[in-house]
Amino acid sequence: MWWWIAIVGFIIALSTMSIAARYISLFLMAAGYAGMLTWRRIKALIYSHRLCNESGLGLQHCAPTACVSQIVA
Repeated sequence: MWWWIAIVGFIIALSTMSIAARYISLFLMAAGYAGMLTWRRIKALIYSHRLCNESGLGLQHCAPTACVSQIVA
């Protein structure tokens, strides 16, 4: 949904020569760009947490059975 904010800002900037409207459109474009960066950061965090969780699950099954009691205890 953040891209709609940026698109509205670009449309306002292209369609008018009013200083106030172009000033408002500048903030809308910046808000859209900030939303994009936030979304990328959230996706990166989700993938890193997913990778950590999956590696922990995989390592449980790769440990030899003789070492399992030592690891748990």
